[in-house]
Amino acid sequence: MGRRGARPPVRIAEIHDVVVHEAADPEVVIGEWEGTGTIEPDGRPFRATGLLTLRVRNGEIVDARDYMDVFGTYHAMGRLKDVVAAAESATATA
Repeated sequence: MGRRGARPPVRIAEIHDVVVHEAADPEVVIGEWEGTGTIEPDGRPFRATGLLTLRVRNGEIVDARDYMDVFGTYHAMGRLKDVVAAAESATATA
């Protein structure tokens, strides 16, 4: 999908509405976030939500996972039908 050196189609300009959740494991930090920005090249407004999990040990991040609302992102880009079609095609050939 991405060509080397190509600009990403989505530009997140701001992360806000961050909520940090307590985890049972004291090394784990869980945060929800919302980002806003634009869809290139026409600058349409864009909103995405996500979940970030971090494992912190001895003051250092030893593991990080970032989950973003991919379907919402493709919908905002006008490409959700393409993603659904590709998933259906992959399922049909599996």
